[in-house]
Amino acid sequence: MLRWLHLIHRWLGIALGLLVLAWLVSGLVMLFVARPKLQEDERLQGLHELPATQGLLSPGQAWAGLGLSEPPKALRLQNQALGPVYLFQLGQQWRAVDARSGLPRGPVGAEFALAQAREHAGLRQGRAQALSLDQWTVYGSFNAQRPFYRVEFDDAAGLEIYVAQASGEVVLDTDGAERALNWVGSVLHWLYFTPLRQQGALWGQVVVWSSGVAAAMVLLGMVLGVQRLRLRRRYAGGRITPYRAQTHAWQRWHHLGGLAAGIVLLVWLLSGWLSMRPFGLLDGKSDPAGLKAEQQAFSGGPLEPARLNLPSLPSEAGWKELEALRFDGRDYWLARSPQRVLLLDAGGQVLPLGLGEAELLSLASKLKPAHRIASAGWLHEPDLHYYPHRHSSRALPVYRVIFDDAQHTAFYIDPQRARLAQRVDESSRNYRWLFNAAHRWDFPPLSALGLPRDALVIVLTLLCSGVASAGVVLGWRRLKSSPRPSAYAGPPPEGAAMPGGSTARHIASAGRLGAARRSARNQGDHQHE
Repeated sequence: MLRWLHLIHRWLGIALGLLVLAWLVSGLVMLFVARPKLQEDERLQGLHELPATQGLLSPGQAWAGLGLSEPPKALRLQNQALGPVYLFQLGQQWRAVDARSGLPRGPVGAEFALAQAREHAGLRQGRAQALSLDQWTVYGSFNAQRPFYRVEFDDAAGLEIYVAQASGEVVLDTDGAERALNWVGSVLHWLYFTPLRQQGALWGQVVVWSSGVAAAMVLLGMVLGVQRLRLRRRYAGGRITPYRAQTHAWQRWHHLGGLAAGIVLLVWLLSGWLSMRPFGLLDGKSDPAGLKAEQQAFSGGPLEPARLNLPSLPSEAGWKELEALRFDGRDYWLARSPQRVLLLDAGGQVLPLGLGEAELLSLASKLKPAHRIASAGWLHEPDLHYYPHRHSSRALPVYRVIFDDAQHTAFYIDPQRARLAQRVDESSRNYRWLFNAAHRWDFPPLSALGLPRDALVIVLTLLCSGVASAGVVLGWRRLKSSPRPSAYAGPPPEGAAMPGGSTARHIASAGRLGAARRSARNQGDHQHE
């Protein structure tokens, strides 16, 4: 039985060892380098300042130009390279309308994309290429903005800017260093190679089965490692491992290092496997109809452009965007600049502190009318479920409402932006502990330690990488030493003479040699396992 377990562990290691090592190295890169993403202040920085709104058409007039009956999901006013424009989101599509003429604007061309990208980058020399998808826009979050123009600049940084053809917005910027680091970071770690990631179902199966089998390989290695460990009846020379440092250093390191770091590697692999929610695990019990009812209660109805009045801009200069919101049946506007965000009511009155507790409690009572509010109040500091990640921030303060339903559903409402910042139920709590805590190590007290936490993760990653590297070396050696097909064509005819002596003597000699080789090979197998 042990022999079979050794063989299974060995060949799984040969098949998956390099992948596990790649996951460890790429995870270390991701500790410090986020995937390419356009930050909010960067997005706004590339827009022109909004003109006085008194000279622009109302949202209703612009909406009428599209001749559509279905209400938009979102509505924004921007000042792009060709002037102010209304952007309406319809499902997974954006439509643009000129805010002065009311004429619908079709997909932008290469010249517009160049002008918009130059404004964003502050550079002049560039070239635009039309595309629908590439390595950095393969993520589903870009679906509503496809297709794009990718504008490449001839600067030292290798800057590339993506402009959505439908909306004319800059949606992403990357530079050469960021792309290079992400090839050995997020792309390698998530197996986000474009041809594979485009096939969503296939990509999911590849990640689930490779990570699951790798976790089984590590668990099996730990069992075998414990079986070979001798703390009392030690090996010759007082060793606790059968491998000598002088002659079998790689085997010794793989054995002892695996025992020291195996549990950490197993937890990382299992949590990565669980992040894919395999076989319905961590899917949760939320009712889709209930979620839709919550969304409807939160907004209090769809956006109706004909009912909206375009507000005057706040007195400070530098406003780049206005966005219409619907919250608890009332209309609001968000005014954005790269430095700040202000909430305005339907009449354009600035609400410097955002929504008050009375408005928030009014909404909360409608989110789950069949259940009571167990607790409600302001949250000024992160808690166990609402907290910043390494590469993303969280708005504070927020208003937290927890209900007494079976899942103890919690809502975190951002009063400054009149939006739901986060919803937490049983499924998300499980995911928080089984993935975020186990995989990212962002749990108290480690999450508050900063640099010491990073140092611990780096040391453990390097230790696990050393164990994986040893396994890769041993696997490679095993493949090199595998017996090759013999050129031997069978025994000679009976009675045939052999060079150098009798038939019987040569057969006996060959038998002894074969036995010696088999013995040496078996001993080598024992040492390499």
